[in-house]
Amino acid sequence: MNIEVFVLEALFWLSIYFLVSLLWYFGMAFISRSQVKRSLGAGASEPNGVLPAVTFLIPACNESAIILRSVRALLGLNYPLLKIIVINDGSSDQTFSILKNEFLLSKIDVNPRVQLTPTYPRDLYQSGTEPRLQVLNKPNSGKSDSLNVGLQFVDTEFFVISDADTVWEGDALRWLVGPVVGADGDKIIAVGGVVGLMNSEGNLMSRLQLVEYVRAFYVGRLCWNDFNAVPLISGAAGLYRTEVALQAGGIPLGSETEDLEMTFRLHEYCGRYRPGYRIYFVPQIVCRTWVPLKWSVLIRQRLRWQRGLVQTIFKFFRFSFSFKNFYFSLFVIPYTVLFEILSAPFEWLAVVLILIGRHLHLLTTLDVVLIAVLSLLLGWTGSLLGSWVAWVNPATRKEYHWTTIAGYSIVELCGYRQILSLVRLFAALTAFKRRQISWRSDLPADSTNQTNR
Repeated sequence: MNIEVFVLEALFWLSIYFLVSLLWYFGMAFISRSQVKRSLGAGASEPNGVLPAVTFLIPACNESAIILRSVRALLGLNYPLLKIIVINDGSSDQTFSILKNEFLLSKIDVNPRVQLTPTYPRDLYQSGTEPRLQVLNKPNSGKSDSLNVGLQFVDTEFFVISDADTVWEGDALRWLVGPVVGADGDKIIAVGGVVGLMNSEGNLMSRLQLVEYVRAFYVGRLCWNDFNAVPLISGAAGLYRTEVALQAGGIPLGSETEDLEMTFRLHEYCGRYRPGYRIYFVPQIVCRTWVPLKWSVLIRQRLRWQRGLVQTIFKFFRFSFSFKNFYFSLFVIPYTVLFEILSAPFEWLAVVLILIGRHLHLLTTLDVVLIAVLSLLLGWTGSLLGSWVAWVNPATRKEYHWTTIAGYSIVELCGYRQILSLVRLFAALTAFKRRQISWRSDLPADSTNQTNR
């Protein structure tokens, strides 16, 4: 086979790949839109059963600038049976002293209910002003291990994992709890919700991330509800059944994306030992997080996300042959491999082949321009589909208005998406390079002071 034939055949098959990807995305968007309509019709934000007790686990490492605001926001949630455990992961700043002075912390006996990790907390403190608040003081061992330390002290039926720099909506916990107090709620072992942006108006970069978030949450997560194949409960907003999380081994260690691996672990474990289990996703914005405003921070974040995705898929690929969860095995894992891991390599392979084709005069300049315009239109369509889904919910209609998403998605296609595609390509190629797993290097709530954590 000569080079000309190879280039043309490769471009043909890549065209088929991108067409299938677009058609699949259209299908996901239609399913997600029906999910939002059904959720609104059922009044998902108004649970009708007895509300269960819930414990928030908040790992914190050097969060002195935001820890008070975070804890006060949780204490102000519209939910009656709420406990909060802040896990101070060996902070070197004033995180612990701020909490101690503000909430009059005093030592109590350290009596973990179970043994998940050899890391032992130095002290356990109870607030003298707020009985719902406890603080664990422990040596630094990373976010995942800190969550396991905290999970050992959870005595409620459910717990929520969140970040110290996440701001929760007033009724958010009710939205997450809604599915577990509804019909067949006893089968639901985890619930996730949409994460909004705190600083979407920070600069152009944060506005472009708004486009990414609407695609990821309103298309990439919701569509899997009917198939019990939700691939990710975000680490910023996830409700879990305590008993099941403990039986599954707690929070995964050694992962760059512990929330993704936790979701996969629950699917694998419950597929074998809890037939009929459900993992659910609600279409309401339950909390808001701060997104990077600098390229250096954004690139570190996306490298971590993509490496964690590749590592998790590789670790759980055997699950795709177990058939304990038909849709997760035969659709979610192949979709993730084909359209989330291989998409960046295929995108840049297409660019290289087009340039070679133009150099060999297999393609004219007009052909190259038409291909570029078509690819941009396809990318723009994907963003509009996310806004089309979010538009159904009056609560998110203004934030994700189609004109806003349409405008920013055009800008996103002019360099931003291409740079992040290169980042994903590099991450996939270096996913298994040994590195120290530490706190995520995103940003503190003060987005003007983006330090590495």
